Amino acid sequence: MMRRICVVNMGDLAREFETMGFEVLNLALEPGVHDVSAILDERGFVPDLLVEVESLGPRTILAGLENLHCVRLFWSIDTHLNSWWQRHYGRLFDAVLTTQGHWVRRLEEMGVPAAHWLPWFGTERPFVPWDEREHDMGFIGRLTGFRPLRKRLVDFLSERYGLAHFDNVPFARLLETYERFRIVPNESILSEVNFRLFEGASAGCLVVNQQVGCDVGQLFVPGREILVYSDILELDELVRRTLARRDEAQAMARAAWERVRREHLLSHRAASILSIASEAAGRAASGAEARTAFVRTLAILREAEFIICNDAKLLAMLDALSADPELLARALRLRTIIDRRDEVRSACVGILDAAAHRESFDVNFAGSMCMLACGEWDMAKSFWYRQVDACGAKWCKPESPRDLHLAWSRECVRRGALYRPGLRYDVVEGLPEAALESLIAADSAAPGDMEVKSRMETVLSRLEGVDELRLGVLSELSLHAPDNWRIGLELGLVNLRAMRLEAGLEELRLALDIAVGQGKETMFMRALAARDISGRTARFLKLGRLMSGASASL
Repeated sequence: MMRRICVVNMGDLAREFETMGFEVLNLALEPGVHDVSAILDERGFVPDLLVEVESLGPRTILAGLENLHCVRLFWSIDTHLNSWWQRHYGRLFDAVLTTQGHWVRRLEEMGVPAAHWLPWFGTERPFVPWDEREHDMGFIGRLTGFRPLRKRLVDFLSERYGLAHFDNVPFARLLETYERFRIVPNESILSEVNFRLFEGASAGCLVVNQQVGCDVGQLFVPGREILVYSDILELDELVRRTLARRDEAQAMARAAWERVRREHLLSHRAASILSIASEAAGRAASGAEARTAFVRTLAILREAEFIICNDAKLLAMLDALSADPELLARALRLRTIIDRRDEVRSACVGILDAAAHRESFDVNFAGSMCMLACGEWDMAKSFWYRQVDACGAKWCKPESPRDLHLAWSRECVRRGALYRPGLRYDVVEGLPEAALESLIAADSAAPGDMEVKSRMETVLSRLEGVDELRLGVLSELSLHAPDNWRIGLELGLVNLRAMRLEAGLEELRLALDIAVGQGKETMFMRALAARDISGRTARFLKLGRLMSGASASL
């Protein structure tokens, strides 16, 4: 029976467990690596359950987890941005909890012992009637160059509907600020369920949420508790209709507010944690497996500059485990990044001469990229040829860095390594580790190469939340293939999803005109209908053509 709980980095959850009658130790740890077993020994606290909540921003990593004799859970808050390292860190826990329901299966496929959906939560507050609120619509959030879609959304709604925008609102005043709004538009980074959904619903606002798959619909019922939009056309239509039917909109907002109180409070999440913990014991990695998972986590975070650690000590840990091909690859990458190039060359010569780990994708890819970064072209190709001979990669003879990056991008696609969501790849300092990163490197090596752009679009079209990057790629492809109406159609639809109304409609009109000129209007409309289930975009296009025709006849 669980009586003692240690909570890491979430005071509200610790206090919730205390109100439930548990003895609780709340550890508020600074960013960095902490030996949690030593900390617990110092505090004289022996937990039955440890819950670590992901700290956003600089990372907190727990060492010594394998020394604990209790159930261990990790609550991943930004799974959609951090799965590339949490897939390894999560193995040190009996289960990983994620705020994103559609990531449960992905995490388990990545190797975590068990994954469960545990969404974020709301706050219980009195309902403020809408006639007492100041603004029809409001948005709280910073507008920066890193979030162009958000800025376009705010600009569009401000100009058209007088949206009130607030920046840098103190956390203590967040919900009372929301209570000044009737409607709250929401957008996300990578099609995730985010905090704003619960904040707006807790404050009795009608949240108009970006379409993010099935997760939102399981939390709040679209059309009854929230509204959901897929692009700027649908957003505009929903806002217009909502403002014209205020009583109906307030009823929906109140229904969402009641849903929060009924199902989405921290007390509900605490109860879910206890239920999951009761069946989770004994799944975490132990022994050598735990050591390997911990060192992988540190190496990946260090390479991405998400943590600061002693590089010499980390390399010593990696070298001690170099029989593991993935950790050998990590050591090669880290040595290259911290400019220990002579050591990397020596290691790669040894690997090639001994034909070591010939069948390891990790070693071959890392060796190839590290040698390319070190200016060792022949060795970079040698690692690629090993991948062809031993692992069945499609044969090609790279003649340039561009060719080599393209070859590895194809192999990454074949192995399902499309991209690392949430990780901003630095083409100058970084080393590619996925298909999209290899294509970005190829594009840097051969700017303006349309084969590279075309392959990049093929990968991007399979991913979520990358519309901003797709805009640039599709725009270049469209310029080089102005008679290709399919590219224009895709560019128009992506513009609409990226909150670019005029640009999106204009691209679609141009694409339609091209299709008509080629006698392929029916094909165009069928392709559009397959992507535009509601028919909304097609109606706008037809209206635009009618208006253009009327103007031309005057």
